Amino acid sequence: MPRRILIEFDARPGENSSSLTHRVRNLGEDLFREFSDTGWATMSLAEVDAATDKLQLTVHRKSDLGSAMRVVKTLLKKHHFDGYSKVSDDG
Repeated sequence: MPRRILIEFDARPGENSSSLTHRVRNLGEDLFREFSDTGWATMSLAEVDAATDKLQLTVHRKSDLGSAMRVVKTLLKKHHFDGYSKVSDDG
């Protein structure tokens, strides 16, 4: 059964909404590329392009959930969202 991962973002102190949106979309594009290569999850590029403060992805195999979560956490840190994001899954 597919699992949905939701990532919600908060702005850093002093950050305006357009800056947050830009950073969320950059992260989304990196996640999209990574998961297109690995196949561990899927994302809608249209949703990434329209994102403002949330991203979601779908993990289709339970065995890929851990790998997908590690990628998410690594890229959150790379994009300086550690401490300014919340990751949850519907499982």
